[in-house]
Amino acid sequence: MDSLFFLFLGHFAGDYSFQSDALVKSKSVSFIALFIHSCIYSICIIGAILLRDIFYNPNLLYEV
Repeated sequence: MDSLFFLFLGHFAGDYSFQSDALVKSKSVSFIALFIHSCIYSICIIGAILLRDIFYNPNLLYEV
């Protein structure tokens, strides 16, 4: 359940917080806009997964 929360957090950040209205409107007609949307969304989801891992195992920050 906690993993679902972090994925929801990544989804919310990727779909609503970091994208402008112009990008949202143009992603259905432009491949470049869709690619930018996908990159932003993927970075947010990966960030949320990494945040979850660090939250559950803070020692990951100190391992080399």
